[in-house]
Amino acid sequence: MDLPPRPARAQDAPGLLDFFQALAAERCPFLLDRGLPLNLEAVEDLLDGYLDAPRSGLWVAERDARIVGMLQFSGHSHPQQGHGGALALSVLAPWRRRGIARALLETLLAWAEGVDGLRRLSLEVFATNLPAIRLYEGFGFARDGVKREGARVGDEYVDILIMSRALDMMAR
Repeated sequence: MDLPPRPARAQDAPGLLDFFQALAAERCPFLLDRGLPLNLEAVEDLLDGYLDAPRSGLWVAERDARIVGMLQFSGHSHPQQGHGGALALSVLAPWRRRGIARALLETLLAWAEGVDGLRRLSLEVFATNLPAIRLYEGFGFARDGVKREGARVGDEYVDILIMSRALDMMAR
């Protein structure tokens, strides 16, 4: 049985380390150099940062007793941008297009609607990642702009789409 995504816990550090190592082994063209933490101490520090940060969260999706997907949301700390935050979503290759990213996004949106003062979610995605773009658009994310040749992948330059979604303020 597939479990729904859940908030990450301190004891998830070894599983998250395995997850990050699997992502690194895929040699995915990461949207941003997230500086993947590839040792246990760095993963523990990452978790501590999310567990202690207000208006931020980290959720994991598990299958077969293994973390196969993760969504990070970082609320902006600048007072003029405190009503928003940015998300980053990753799913291991063998588990993509199986509804895990969708479930993670649904979990984030349910959480975000309950965060007082949070009005805007944003993300960046490679313009070449059409399945992800369709998924985000299906969740109401709209294109705000483009960073032309915003990332270098091997010898190629790839545009980065900037997307955002307003939260339903009527429900508050």
